[in-house]
Amino acid sequence: MQEVVIKPGQLELSTKQNLVISSSEIGSSVAMAVYDKQSRMSGMAHIILPDSSISNYHDIHEEYGKFADTAVPAVLSRLLSLGSKKENLVIKIAGGIDVLNANEDSYPFNVGQRNINAVLEEIKKLNLKVNNFDIGGYKSRILKLDVIKGMFYIKIGNQDEVEF
Repeated sequence: MQEVVIKPGQLELSTKQNLVISSSEIGSSVAMAVYDKQSRMSGMAHIILPDSSISNYHDIHEEYGKFADTAVPAVLSRLLSLGSKKENLVIKIAGGIDVLNANEDSYPFNVGQRNINAVLEEIKKLNLKVNNFDIGGYKSRILKLDVIKGMFYIKIGNQDEVEF
């Protein structure tokens, strides 16, 4: 079995069935894991910012895994183009913690909440839904997808990993 760890700003798509995809530790970023329960294709993105319009890169394709508005469509659209059907997709997200202890009055500085909102909006644009989420708060997380078993797991802070 192969394990792939997705670092911030990266994404992974796979048709391999002997794979475990895991995010690195998630803070204000949001990890989105997707599993097709029929074909067993999978994907994960570790999204660090909500909007690619802030990018200084001339070629956004070099960093499309970093932003919600590019990473979410990249993962989901690619799985659909490879033959996944919307009704077979299981989508789970985690992260978006408030690393600055911001409150609603300081929303522009709460990157975690902005990332959550952007990821959910991009998923909604594709007429898909999130099956489960563990978002916000103040504890880091690690999201894992075991493609072999079709199981998702989450580790929150110093707690043991649990089924998600």
